[in-house]
Amino acid sequence: MVHSWKTAVKILVIAGICQPAYSLIVWEGKVVTEWPDQHLAALGKGSAGSPPAKAAAGFGFYSHPNALTYGVTMIVDFSDRPAVFTAAQITDWLNKPGFTMGSTKGSVHDYYYEVSNGQLDLENDVYGYYRAQHPKSWYEGLPGYSGSDSLVKEMMNYFDPSVDFSKYDNDKNGTTEAINFVYAGSGQTFAQGLWPHSGNVGQTRDGVRVGRYNMSDMGNSLTLYVFCHENGHMIFGWPDLYWFGDYCIMGNRMSDVNPEAVNDFYRADQGWIPTVDITSSTNARYRVWPNGTGYRYVNPAKTQEMFFWSNVKNTGRWSNLRGRGILLYHFDYTIGGNTSGTQRSLYVVEADGNNAMAGAQWPNPGSAATDFYYQPNKSEFSSSTNPASLWGLRIYNISAIADTMTFYVGTGPIAVRETKLQMVRPVLSSGPAALFNLMGARVGMLGRNGKILGLDGRSIAPGNYIARTPGDIYSFMTAH
Repeated sequence: MVHSWKTAVKILVIAGICQPAYSLIVWEGKVVTEWPDQHLAALGKGSAGSPPAKAAAGFGFYSHPNALTYGVTMIVDFSDRPAVFTAAQITDWLNKPGFTMGSTKGSVHDYYYEVSNGQLDLENDVYGYYRAQHPKSWYEGLPGYSGSDSLVKEMMNYFDPSVDFSKYDNDKNGTTEAINFVYAGSGQTFAQGLWPHSGNVGQTRDGVRVGRYNMSDMGNSLTLYVFCHENGHMIFGWPDLYWFGDYCIMGNRMSDVNPEAVNDFYRADQGWIPTVDITSSTNARYRVWPNGTGYRYVNPAKTQEMFFWSNVKNTGRWSNLRGRGILLYHFDYTIGGNTSGTQRSLYVVEADGNNAMAGAQWPNPGSAATDFYYQPNKSEFSSSTNPASLWGLRIYNISAIADTMTFYVGTGPIAVRETKLQMVRPVLSSGPAALFNLMGARVGMLGRNGKILGLDGRSIAPGNYIARTPGDIYSFMTAH
């Protein structure tokens, strides 16, 4: 049975196609800071207002898709805006490793495969073209979002005989995760007509609820920012990061062809990078690499609030940044989204203490070398520094900028131990490799056949490990 279109919940996340990204979430006609069902969507259980349970990997604050996630992309053109790209080109744009068109760096699949360190394989099935019933100008001229409502309804009815929507319920919880509508041409008017956005279909097809969707435009060139940004909303439930700057694809729109990576806190939440938990009793020295281990310090009185830091280098998907070094974030899940400079669920703790990004919804510039912690800019974060830490956290003796940086934590004597972790994609598929736990202790060997051998005949407990090849290539892996 197909549920009535008029009963569908009205949800829209509007993404701009001009810089900066003018984005908002609208639920039943009201602007909100995050998906109201986000607490339920993260793991498919719990109640609104309560934190989700911990995911199998990562922290579990946001929805955690399958390693192999299938999406469907339905494409449409119009009598007054016929397609300029073939269905084969759209398929390549979404899926082909190494895709290029103009200056576009990789496919949508490449983007998420890279930022996830090979842990998210997003594959899109492409259907179409469908020729819309009306000219594009008709949909664009309707009030509010009724134009996109009409087009989505048409496309669902047209493609339903061909598409098995149950395939896109990847985790088999009864709701789809990745439904995309992509149209020829560009969006015309902000928050009206076919302006790129994420919403909710609210229909039942093939025995599953067709849930969140992404509507994106093709424009004059197949680029990455809009589609990848909207998939961040749709698949993971990430909010728009206003007052955040250039440090995430959910923040400022720095580049359409090579958009900023997902921030390291969201990546750690997904389990895409390993995390070491620091507590008030930790006294240690650590080494940290770009795209490597992140470090978390949780508010002892409020487990949904924390500091998180990692080594960020302005190359590759991070090349839009104006600096590098250790980047420190503050996260508070109870806030929900970023609604003002003083109400932000996630923000960068700017090392220079200026808190400049709190002064503008779309900070410009959105990054600076002085945002990072490094010698000589700022080598300590504690209760006596500006900005000041909370809950007894002290990070000090932060080294100069390097691919391998060091820092100390704690207030007592340092144990003779270092964490030597790095994460480089792809995950090892064969050995041999030395195996280390997340505290840097060697625990065994990964053989060429993939068999894990413990030291001195000891067994390896299930969990996360670092594998290091003789060529000093490090990979994150999980033993079951």
